[in-house]
Amino acid sequence: MSNQNTNAEFLNAIFGNRASDTRVVYCRFPGDPHQRKSWPHSVWAYGDIEGGQNTYFGVAAVKPDKEGRLGRRKDNFAGLHCVMLDDVGTKANDDLPLTPSWLIETSPGNHQAGFIFEQPIELAEAEALLKALTVANRLTDPGGQNVVRWARLPVGINSKGTLAEPFTCELRAWNPESRYRLDELVSALGLDLLAHTATRRSRKSGVQTDPGDTVYTPRAESNPVITALQARNLYKKPLGSGKHELTCPWVAEHTDQADSGTVYFEPDDNFVRGGFKCQHGHCASRHINELLSLLGVTDHEAKHKPTFRISGGTLHIAVNNAERVMAETGRYFQQGGAIVSVMTPPGGETAARHIRKEALPFLLTGHASWLRNDARSGEWVPIDAPNKVCSGLFDAPEYLHLPALNAIARQPYLRPDGSVVTQAGFDPVTGTFGAFDARLFNVIENPSESEIQSALRQIMALVIETSFATEADKAAALAAFLTAAARPSLPVAPGFLFNAHQPGSGKSYLQDLAILFATDGDVASATLKANDDEMEKSILATLLRSPAVVRFDEAQGDILPIKFLVSSLTSEHVAGRILGQSKVIAPSTRSLFLFAGNNIQPVGDMLRRVLVCNLDAKVENPESREFKHDPLTYLRDHRAEYVSAALTLICAHHQAKERMPCRPLNGFPRWDEWIRQTVMWLGLTDPCTSMFAVARTDPNHERLSELLEVWGECFGSEPKAARDAIKRADETSQRLKAILLEIAGKNGEIDATKLGYWLKRNEGKVISGKRFERDESKSPFAKYAARILPNFQTDEQTPKTPTTPSNEIEQSTRGYRTTRGSTPDREKVSVISSWGEIE
Repeated sequence: MSNQNTNAEFLNAIFGNRASDTRVVYCRFPGDPHQRKSWPHSVWAYGDIEGGQNTYFGVAAVKPDKEGRLGRRKDNFAGLHCVMLDDVGTKANDDLPLTPSWLIETSPGNHQAGFIFEQPIELAEAEALLKALTVANRLTDPGGQNVVRWARLPVGINSKGTLAEPFTCELRAWNPESRYRLDELVSALGLDLLAHTATRRSRKSGVQTDPGDTVYTPRAESNPVITALQARNLYKKPLGSGKHELTCPWVAEHTDQADSGTVYFEPDDNFVRGGFKCQHGHCASRHINELLSLLGVTDHEAKHKPTFRISGGTLHIAVNNAERVMAETGRYFQQGGAIVSVMTPPGGETAARHIRKEALPFLLTGHASWLRNDARSGEWVPIDAPNKVCSGLFDAPEYLHLPALNAIARQPYLRPDGSVVTQAGFDPVTGTFGAFDARLFNVIENPSESEIQSALRQIMALVIETSFATEADKAAALAAFLTAAARPSLPVAPGFLFNAHQPGSGKSYLQDLAILFATDGDVASATLKANDDEMEKSILATLLRSPAVVRFDEAQGDILPIKFLVSSLTSEHVAGRILGQSKVIAPSTRSLFLFAGNNIQPVGDMLRRVLVCNLDAKVENPESREFKHDPLTYLRDHRAEYVSAALTLICAHHQAKERMPCRPLNGFPRWDEWIRQTVMWLGLTDPCTSMFAVARTDPNHERLSELLEVWGECFGSEPKAARDAIKRADETSQRLKAILLEIAGKNGEIDATKLGYWLKRNEGKVISGKRFERDESKSPFAKYAARILPNFQTDEQTPKTPTTPSNEIEQSTRGYRTTRGSTPDREKVSVISSWGEIE
């Protein structure tokens, strides 16, 4: 069976009968799964999940735990909807007694078989079933005991390093109607659930025990001091900020027995047991010690913290629950395998701060009480958080409790379905932390015609005096502003290059405008480095802070296809090693990449990853031009209005649900739909025009084009090796020799090895309907032929789409689309702004 189902259809068939308050989680990442330290989860938002990478889903539905945290761990278990048998056909038996609901080939000859339940299975039954499966006659792999384990989705690849090349998963069988009761599955597979449901009991007392009980004790639900005060009828009311009003226990000693002015303070970092203050003179010397003694509350209880009792053989329990404690504070997250917190320094940009290993003892000691047994007294005495626990937590291969942080939004943001999130704080569905004052923004999700026109005029007024080279460059500027406003919601997005012929043309100005659409904080400039290792260190350290913008200002040369920079623009996460640490992390890349320079362009693989916005002042000294207005200052003072306008335009196009005819920009599907399509729908030209134009001026493009022409003249369609080409160049063709020297020259001669590698790298690239094709015949040397492709379609030809009839001359969408091929003259549109009317 070919892979016909989408991942969305697959998940909907399995989880369609789940409770409305539960969620389905999945993960998606490139690279070798064995090399990843963590697999951050995402919550399925009912849309499709793209393939092209490793794709997994959790077999159990999940729900928030008691603290409101949503994750992929046992505390979040809400029901087992299916069971998956792994390694069927290799490590596990392939003689299945029941028809599987699905069968996915995950590598050659190796399958995952799934069985969907008629009704979700509860936790106790699920644990017993999975344990029985792993010990029963090689039915599945040992990892099958995890009730929230991952299973592969049908649309995706297997890129494990043990495979010669990535394997495209295939859905070999799909029988969603085959659903089973638990007893049916148990009977057919010959399982013994009873053997795996017996609880462990203490030999002495017969009381059920859990080895974790003596290691970790969660914090009491209510503060013991407040509970004791309420029991004595001394508690009055909360005052906020951890303060509580009460009747003083020594009120009888007050003058006239006045019952006022007594407060209890909850524990904090400065007062670990809390505080007590009575304003009456008779109690001036009484503090928290006297209150606790009177109430019979111990110092340990008064701290109102979770408790760890450390002893040998319990490190794994302590590490797991130490992560739980950090997650319950609501201050910490995981980002690509690293623990981070979100902070806003005074006057600075809200950013993620990486928690170093050296800081964990301090933090964990503050968040929990740590005890060890004193051999002499036999009592449990306080200690600092042990280094072994801190190291184990820092180096953990996977975090089960800390929520995954995908992005920090400095303004309202969009969910995958296009709805707007206006509430600040952490959103577990998108993994986004909103750091903004929602009262300042007014995003209109379904705007009227006049509201769309007003939003567009407001934004375009910012560049009314900017000298763009072409209308496509103006469209690229608008695309940059919209991308900046929506970047936390875009898994990947292209970078933007603001390019000019000479300084003073407005490159930095446009950069500053785009930055303000992304953040109100300061953005430091980074430096482009030609060395991949140096670039990796620089970008990795930057991305770990989840910045709104990564800015490369005044680049001195072309934007080269440096490996780590390339990956940062087309992958949702990039992996690298923390400077000074052995740990590999994979932070999110949801930051806007901006470049600026004079007479530069993207090169090689950066061509389709960077949009170019060209400026042309057409004067000798552009830095001395005079302008009527100062839009940058106005934007800085009214940022929320402009960001709201940008998001309103994106929402308007989302409501229209119409696709403009253009070549797709592969690798950026959501950006293409939300940003590029919005710009074109509003009546501007395609912002990617310059991207395709730059590709044709790439030096390598020119060399390849010329060599294809000369190669065809010399050899026709006959395959030739690099050595044959060099011989012909030396003997008869000066034109061939000139281009080969440019490509593979070394000390005045043509290097055959260098030429061979160049041909290999450029094999299959199409230039004007021609390309080099490698001869498949057995030969000691690789041979290439210049071939002409039949039915070749040039870049300039616009593909027809179902929504674009070939005989349709005029299109209209909300009044913004114009005659195809034309662009409205925005300079003639009356733009209303706070500084008056600009004609």
